Formats: sequence, C-alpha cells, structure tokens
Amino acid sequence: MRDEKRQLPEMRDVLTQLRNGDRAVKEHAAEVLAGVGEPAVPGLIHALKDPDIDVQDLVCTVLVHIGTPAVPLLVRSLQEDDEELVGLVGGVLAEIGDEAIDVLVHALSSGIPALQLSAGATLIVMGVPAVPALTVCLVHEDDDVRSLARAVLMEIGPPAAVALIDTYMNAREELKVPIQDVFAEIGQDAVLPLVAAMIEGGPRIRECASKVLVSMGGQAYPLLRQIAEEGTDPERNCAVYVLSLFSVPDV
Repeated sequence: MRDEKRQLPEMRDVLTQLRNGDRAVKEHAAEVLAGVGEPAVPGLIHALKDPDIDVQDLVCTVLVHIGTPAVPLLVRSLQEDDEELVGLVGGVLAEIGDEAIDVLVHALSSGIPALQLSAGATLIVMGVPAVPALTVCLVHEDDDVRSLARAVLMEIGPPAAVALIDTYMNAREELKVPIQDVFAEIGQDAVLPLVAAMIEGGPRIRECASKVLVSMGGQAYPLLRQIAEEGTDPERNCAVYVLSLFSVPDV
C-alpha cells in the first residue's frame, strides 16, 4: 500500500510533464506512461481534454499501446458531454480494434443514450470486424438494442455483406429473418457484394446468398436483371440462377 501511495504523485508528475514539457520531455513521459499501463488510463483520458494537439496525439498513441486493459474505461468515457473527447476516445477504440468490440457492443444495451449512440458510432468506424457481434444483437430482448444494431449494420453497409452472409449461413432460424431485414434495408447496394459472395464462396454460401437475394424481392430483381445482361460471365451465371428462383409475386 505504501508503494502505491508513493507511485501516485509520481504518475501525476509524469502526466504533468506530458502536458507541459517540451517535445523531448513529452515523448519521454509518454514512454513512461505506456510502461505503467492500466493504472495510467484515468489520467490519460483526462489528458485528452488538453487543447494541445501534440498532447492529444501522444495520449492516443499511449492508450492504443496499452490496448485491452484500457478498453473498459475508454468505453465508459464515451458518455461524456465533451464531443471532442468522445471523438478522440472513439478513434482510440477503433485503433485498438477487435479487443474493444465486445465491450462496445455490450454498451449498446447500457440504457444510457449518450453511451449507446457513441458506442454505435465507434462500431460504424470499426466496420466489418464488428458485424458478427452486432448481428447477435438483432434478436436482443430490448427493442432499442435491436434498432441500434440494425442502424449500425446499415451504416456499415455493403462492406458488411460478406460477414453477414457468413453469419447467416451458421445462424439459428430466429436470427435469419432479422439478417434478411438488414440486407433489405441496405437495399440495392447489397446486391453486388452478394453476387460476389456467390462467385467466391462454396456451395453453402451460394445457397444462402441466393436465398437472401430472393428475400429482397423487388429491391434486388432489377439489378439482377441488369447483371444478367451486362455482367461478367460468373456474375451473369449467378444472376440468372437467382432470377430463376423468383416467382411473379416476389417482384
């Protein structure tokens, strides 16, 4: 305990050096704080409020270096009123990457609107790697969480298509319809990625992508007709096959 008390003033001194020293002093302080790790995270998050862009950049670099141990406090700080701080924290979490996804997705169900919206915005920036975890939220018991997950997946848009198809292929039945709904909400922009998945994937992916395209009905049909006439040979083959699965009421 005595050692911990001795370390706290020293850390404050290092944080002061990070914010007020010359460039060399700041860089040395950043190295020291990166070595301290998780105990330095609260002070580093506070230092993100410094108006000096150089300080902000150094702090972000240190937090990314600390990585996973910093994630819980970083996510919690997304509910702050300071928009600049929230933006910087979101950028750090996006840089940390996969290790932050589960905590961010869990924050969607926090019931704290500011945190939910900021977590969603960060997941949009993170993009495709967040898709599998977001997809699970499509059957969450809370309608707000389901809506947030749909909105984030729609914003990720066409790049999410392949990951969504992979998830759809192995999903339980209750999850398949919500995934189809996301594709419908993405709309025509999902058609080409789905056709590409049919070309590049195995038989099960081709089957699943075909089912999703048919479930999109009139949203997919006109573009499939165009692909069948103007696409490459593999694209035409896939489009013609999917078109053969449509019935008149589907379109």
